[in-house]
Order: sequence, then C-alpha cells, then structure tokens
Amino acid sequence: MKSLVNIICCIVAISFFMSCKKGSTPAPVVPTPGNKATGCLITKSSTAPTTRYEYNYTNNKMTSIVGYYTLLFPEFWSTINYTSAGAIGSVVQEIGSKSEFYRPDSYTYNFPNGFFNPMVETTTHVTGGAIKDNPVGTVINQAKYNIVIGDQNRPSYIKEVYKDIEMKIYYDDKFNATQVTYEPLTGVRGKTTIVATYDDKPNAYVDVPDWKWIVMMDWMNPDYVVMLTALSQSNPLTISLISTTVLPGSVDYVLNYKITYTYNDKGLPLTSSTTMTQSTSNYAPYVYQGTFQYTCK
Repeated sequence: MKSLVNIICCIVAISFFMSCKKGSTPAPVVPTPGNKATGCLITKSSTAPTTRYEYNYTNNKMTSIVGYYTLLFPEFWSTINYTSAGAIGSVVQEIGSKSEFYRPDSYTYNFPNGFFNPMVETTTHVTGGAIKDNPVGTVINQAKYNIVIGDQNRPSYIKEVYKDIEMKIYYDDKFNATQVTYEPLTGVRGKTTIVATYDDKPNAYVDVPDWKWIVMMDWMNPDYVVMLTALSQSNPLTISLISTTVLPGSVDYVLNYKITYTYNDKGLPLTSSTTMTQSTSNYAPYVYQGTFQYTCK
C-alpha cells in the first residue's frame, strides 16, 4: 500500500537465508489468525485527512481493497486472488489514475512455489501512463524474495535476490516483531536496525491471517508502521530506526515513531495518532491520525 512517507533512500538490509536440506520435502506454511483473534474483520481505515481504504470480503476472505488519496476518486486498487486450495495465489495492486485514457501503474506479486517453506515471492511492475503513448505498458521484474518461515509461522528471514539485501526479523513470545535488521551483502556496506514496542491489544488486521502477504509488496523500503503491524499480533507503540553506513563522513540516519490508540470493547484500535521525527530534518515532527471500522460476528 502506498507509503505515507517515503523517506529512506539509503541502506536497507535483511537476514541470513536458510535453505532446505538437499532432498528434503518443503514444509507447508499454514496461515493462522494467531492468539488474539477477535471475530471482527476490518472494513474501513484512514491514515490521513483524505487517505482512506475500504476492504471487501467473500466468505471471510479479503478479496479486494480500494484506496482514496483524494476526497472523491479512488487511486488504489488491490485484488487478492486465491488458489483452489484457498491459499493466496497472487495479489495485484494498481496505483494512479484509471480511465479510458490513462492506465495506473500495476504491481503483481506471486508465490510461484506456493506456501511452502522456504517461500518465493516475486513482484512484477507494469508501468502506467497515457494509453495512447504506451497501450500496454513496460514490464519490469522488480523484486524477487526468498523467504524463510520461522517457528511462529512468521517470516524470520527475507533476501531480496536482485539487490542482494538480507532482512532478519525477530519476535517476542507474544507474536510481535520486536527487531528487524537490513544489511546489503554487496556494494556500500552498512546496517539498518529497527526496534519496536507494542501494546497488549490485538491490531486491526489480526483476523486477516494472510494480511502480511496481502499488503507487503515491498519488503525493502516499506511503510514501517504498516510492515510491523502486518508482522505482529499487537499494535506498535514506538518504532526506532537507525541506519548507518561505512562511508567516510557519513552520519547515522535516525527515525522515530510514537503511536497512541483508543480502543473498542474488544480491544481493537478505533483511532490512532502517530508522531514521526527524523534526525536529518529541520521540520517539525510529522503527526497524522488514523481511524478503523469493523464488522463483527
């Protein structure tokens, strides 16, 4: 989903890749709602004054998302396609203007080996623009991820093959991603470390067991609040990011989030307030509000 703030163009990195033993049978990854299931499905959310999303379901499986970045017209469409076995087969995201004259940018990510451990996720980008100039768009193989699923049925390692970057994810015993590290394996060396704390309540997407595969198109340069929420059971309260490089004269990049919530009687967030500060900016902290709506059994 479109990031509210796209601030990091520097180093991003991820963790060591564990492959299956030669000749062994891959283990299937079984999506589960986790230990905080509430019986409620999110139907609407907003993350800025004019940014809102609507979520649609068939038989309790999320099938599409429509996003509005202005007050009136949608500019984001996500379609989730399932296999006959009920697993996610592909997700298609379209971002931008859509009309008889303009085609939005389209991103398709697939799981060509299915939900087996280790997993493979690929992202293909078809460029948008004026249809008269480029009727079908240009196809770009944007990303390929090798993903290892850990003990809690959650990704513990992701390697972006094209960029040669590793990502490691560490969880606490409450199913929350408390630390994420990124590290390039070639080129300019450095490391990005993210540390997060959480409340003890279920997050808005806890009853959407495949949410991390639905929303996470770009593991290497994500919206960090979205990513940590998708990986976890609870709501992030603080997020601290420190990015360092080995270049002479380089300065650490530091990014901090503080988030507060109000909750409904099931403990799910109804509103959020996020304050973001960054070390390299002379601007005042960036503050934005969020809202969440649900349908419950």
